[in-house]
Amino acid sequence: MECMNLSALLACAISQVLDPAPAPVPVSIPPVVFEWISTNGEAREAALVSLESQGGKGTAQIRDARGGVSMLALSDIASAWRVSRKTPQIVSPATDSESSEVAAAPIAPLLWTVQLTDGQQFLGTLVPAPNVDSVTLAIPATLLAETATTNAITLPLERISRAWKGAGWPKGALRAPSESSRDVLWLANGDVMSGFLAEFGPVIKIEPQTSSTATKAQEVAMDAAAALWLTNPATPVSGMRIGWQDGSVMTSASCIVQERVCRVSLTAAKGVDVQYALDEVQWILPDAASWRTLSAEGSGSIVVANAEGVLLREPGTVSWPVKPGESHFVAQVSLPPSCFDWGDCTLIVRVLGSSPKEVARVHLDAETPRHRLHVSLAGATAIECTIDPGPSGPVQDRVQFSRAGFVTAPK
Repeated sequence: MECMNLSALLACAISQVLDPAPAPVPVSIPPVVFEWISTNGEAREAALVSLESQGGKGTAQIRDARGGVSMLALSDIASAWRVSRKTPQIVSPATDSESSEVAAAPIAPLLWTVQLTDGQQFLGTLVPAPNVDSVTLAIPATLLAETATTNAITLPLERISRAWKGAGWPKGALRAPSESSRDVLWLANGDVMSGFLAEFGPVIKIEPQTSSTATKAQEVAMDAAAALWLTNPATPVSGMRIGWQDGSVMTSASCIVQERVCRVSLTAAKGVDVQYALDEVQWILPDAASWRTLSAEGSGSIVVANAEGVLLREPGTVSWPVKPGESHFVAQVSLPPSCFDWGDCTLIVRVLGSSPKEVARVHLDAETPRHRLHVSLAGATAIECTIDPGPSGPVQDRVQFSRAGFVTAPK
C-alpha cells in the first residue's frame, strides 16, 4: 500500500512538470472611437480600424459598437473627432534583479511651436535657417516615420502667424490694439518689444517702426524670448488636416492608418513623414475647406475657449456669423459636470437672416446634461444661442460646445 501511494505521488509530480503552462489571457485593447460627422451634418460614433488617403481622397474602415464593419468615403465626411479616452500606457513593475533607482531622464531639447497663417502648427527645435527670411524647425526624431528623408521644415517668415516656446501659448501674451500693425515679441522676463521682425533664429532681430533711418534693429537671444506674434494675414485652409494630442496641426499629402499607427506625409516640407500612435489623433478633417470650427470670437463677453471647444459661462446671448456656402451647424452641447449641483437652464438656438426663427430649445441639467445640435443654415446669416436660466436662478448655468462647427456641403 505504501509503495502504491508513493508511485501515485511520483506520477502526479511528473505530470505537473510535463503539463504545459496555462495559456496567457489575451489583453483586449480598447478601440479608438471617433464621432464621424458627414457633410450633411449627420453624425455617428464608430472605431477607426484603418484609413488610406491621398490628398484627402480615400476611404476609412470603421467598426460600430455591435462589431459591424463598414467603409466610409472620406469625401462624405466633414470631420472626425476623438471621443474615447487615450489608452493608458502600461508599465511593467521592476523585478528583484532590476535596480529600484530611476534613471535620470535625458535633457530634452528646447521645443518651439510655430503656427502658420493657414493654422498649421509644428512643434520642434529651431535651428539656423538658410537665410534670414525663413525659419527652420527640426521635428523630434521620435515622430519621424521610416520613410522620412529629412526632419527639417524650412518656412518663410511671411507664412508664420505666431511662434512660442513650449506647447501652449503663454498666458498674458496679448497684443494691444495699438500693436495690431506691428510684429510683437514677448520676452521671458515679461518685457515686450514691437516693430518689424527682420530675423528669427539664434538671434531675433526686430526693427523699430520709426521715421529715423539711423535706428538700429534690436537683437535678442532666442533663449530670452517667449513668444512672437506676426502681422502676416491669415491664408485659406485646404487639404486633409489632422490634429494631434501634442497640439500639432498638420496638412497631409497622404495618410495611412494601419494596426493603430498613423503615418502622414506633410505638405509643408517634401520628404518629411511623421508617425504617431492612433491614440494621439484628436481630430481629422478630410477636406479642411469644408469645416470651420466654432471659435470663441462670437459677439459677446460670455464666450471663452477651453480644451473642449467653446464655453458659454453665464446666461446671455451670443451669435456667430454664417459664411456663404455653409449649409449646417453641428455641435454637442452639455452642462459641465462641475455644474451638476445647481445647473438648470435652457439653451435656445435661432438662425438669423431673411426669415429668422427658433430651431432648437434644449433643457440641460444633471439628469439630461447632453444634447446634440444639427441645424440647417439655408438662408441664414448668423446663428444665435441664448442661455435662459432655470427656476433656481443663474447659478452654474453654463453650456459647453464640443466638436462644434460649420459644414460647407460639397458642390
